[in-house]
Amino acid sequence: MKSLWFAFVMVAAFGSLYPFDFDLSGPPEGVLRALLDSEDPRLSRGDVVGNFILFLPIGLIGMLALDGRLGPLARFVRVSAACAALALVLQLIQLYLPSRNASLLDVVWNTAGTVAGASLASLAQRGQAPAVTLLGGAALAPLALICAWLAYRLVPFVPSIDLQLFKDSLKPLVYGPLDPEGCVRDAVGWIVIAYLLRQAWQGARKDLFLPAIMALVFGLEVLIVSNAVDRADALGATIAVLLWFGFLARLQRPEGFIVALIAGTIALSGLAPFTPQPEAAPFDWVPFRGFLGGSMYINAQSALEKSFLYGGLVFVIHRASGVSALGVAIAALFVALVEFAQTRVAGHYPEITDPLLVILASLALVALQRHDSARALPRADGQAHTWKSASRPASPQRGQTPRAVGWVKLAVSMGPAQRDQLGRLAEEWGVSVSGAARRIIAASVEESSTSDRRAEAAEPAPTDGPTRGLVTETVNLQGDHFEALLQIAHDSGRSVAILTCSMIDEYLAGPRGEDGAS
Repeated sequence: MKSLWFAFVMVAAFGSLYPFDFDLSGPPEGVLRALLDSEDPRLSRGDVVGNFILFLPIGLIGMLALDGRLGPLARFVRVSAACAALALVLQLIQLYLPSRNASLLDVVWNTAGTVAGASLASLAQRGQAPAVTLLGGAALAPLALICAWLAYRLVPFVPSIDLQLFKDSLKPLVYGPLDPEGCVRDAVGWIVIAYLLRQAWQGARKDLFLPAIMALVFGLEVLIVSNAVDRADALGATIAVLLWFGFLARLQRPEGFIVALIAGTIALSGLAPFTPQPEAAPFDWVPFRGFLGGSMYINAQSALEKSFLYGGLVFVIHRASGVSALGVAIAALFVALVEFAQTRVAGHYPEITDPLLVILASLALVALQRHDSARALPRADGQAHTWKSASRPASPQRGQTPRAVGWVKLAVSMGPAQRDQLGRLAEEWGVSVSGAARRIIAASVEESSTSDRRAEAAEPAPTDGPTRGLVTETVNLQGDHFEALLQIAHDSGRSVAILTCSMIDEYLAGPRGEDGAS
């Protein structure tokens, strides 16, 4: 998680300091005086939105990356202070870049974006507290994609009470031309939102609120300046509702269709109107250069839309295959092919930025998914799960070693009596205490589908309470077993620590077989 946070910091630094044309003589009146005198009260909406959005993921990932032993307030203060200092340093360095305009207002909006991101992470980390019941235990990864889509639709987030503005925002709905490409993008976008609503609140059928969410977004678009509702919006939303509730929602596994729809939308947006050109256009290998010029408002919209589409493609592929790396590889390769195809299509700007966006969005989603599993969100319908309901690797044949996909160190805190029992069992098996715990956990996550053992039947060890008297063992767990353990924790509504101790407790309390399985 810290590496991901560092990656986003590097992106912010690159965007703030490009094109690196330093003039080391600096301002003649001094650095601080030049920064104080550089205020421009007429900062454009695009600059405000760009500075805000640039630091929002830094604040969000920073809160998740800090040591969980720190209190929420301490983490919030540290992240906000560190990012405010980073924003100030970047503006001071800009004073040595003749091509950039340093401003304290940029620091203010960078800090505001950091605070917003850190606040979202703080709310999500307390997703089971009464104060944040609005989240309803939503999983962070699909929720982040939903927020990206809503931000894309509602940027620049500035409402107005001008009646003439309302009329102008509705005129394209009656008199404007129909944009087929925009209609397709909207329809696919809303279909992906319906799928993400199901994934964020599994079992709760939140996709039934899709029409209400559409109506709310259209209403807000009328109120927000520089936005409008046109025929493509209305037709796209209608197609999405009919296609989702009439067909896709009835499928047990709709991921294949959704992947095809997202990929088709990316290709359509990247290659339309499919006008070939005889000579190949140059490919730009400088990252994010396309976002550093022109209208910052349009650039912010484009970045949000692409983050949603690319992240959605990775997320759905991962849900279909169960392999995160596969989704990243397929999405990055596909987007790279579209970008290279743009060298032969008129009206496009082929660059390396979009494949990099795929990788950044993917890394963020993987981090959020791991955070979702680790905090073990409860199911929204409140039903308990059996361990057999979680997907897990197939059990190996006796005498065979499970396929190793790396090792994960797992700290397990046990009561003294439980530790003594486990120690005696380890002596019987001729292994270490950690080896005995690993064998029990592996047997539990590979439990037969005919087993009727329930996760709620075991009394958990008090690992979330005071640690006095507890003994902590570090267990080296195989990667595939650890991933299955995370999934079981997610489904059973428990933390990984409590679930692990419950497995060991239940094993020690029940009959034992000769191979170490209950």
